[in-house]
Amino acid sequence: IDATLDLRDLRRDGIDLAIRYCAVQGAAGEPLFDETLQPVCAPALRRDRRRPLKQPADLRHHNLLQIAVPVGVQGMPNEWQSWLVAVGAAQVQPAAVLSFNAYDAAVAAAVAGQGVLLGRRPLVAALLARGELVTPFPEGLVSARGYFVVVEPAASQRPGVRQLRDWLLAQA
Repeated sequence: IDATLDLRDLRRDGIDLAIRYCAVQGAAGEPLFDETLQPVCAPALRRDRRRPLKQPADLRHHNLLQIAVPVGVQGMPNEWQSWLVAVGAAQVQPAAVLSFNAYDAAVAAAVAGQGVLLGRRPLVAALLARGELVTPFPEGLVSARGYFVVVEPAASQRPGVRQLRDWLLAQA
C-alpha cells in the first residue's frame, strides 16, 4: 500500500491498482465516489458559548484545520477558501490555521476539539453518525475532486486484481 498523493506510474512502479484522489474533470479510471466539503467539529466546540459557531462568520473565533499541500503536488486547491467564497464569507480571518500532512491527523484534531475541519463527505460520515463530529452549518460545497480506481492494464488480467476492483466499485 502506498498512501501518498504522489501520482505514480503504475507500470514502472510495479503497482497493480490505485485509488486516486484527483480532479473529476479529466480523471483517469473508474469513479468510486465524489465528495461534498462541509465544516465539521467536535460537539463541545459547537456548544461553546464564549465562541459561538452559528454562522460562517463565526469561524473568526476558531482554528481552521487543513491539509498541507505537499511540494510538487499539482492541482490541490485550498478548499477552505473555496468554501468561504461559496458561502459569502471570503473575508473571514480565523483565529489560527493548523496544517496537517495527513487527512486522518486533521480529523483526529477535529474530534479532539482543536478546531473546525472542512470535512470530506463521505469520509467523515461514520463520525457524524456516531456524534463524534457535528456540522455547525448546513452549507456544503460539492468538490471538484473525487476518488477513482485505476488498474494497470497488464494487471487487469489477473483474477485477484479484477476481484479487488469489482469489490471496490461495489462498496462505493
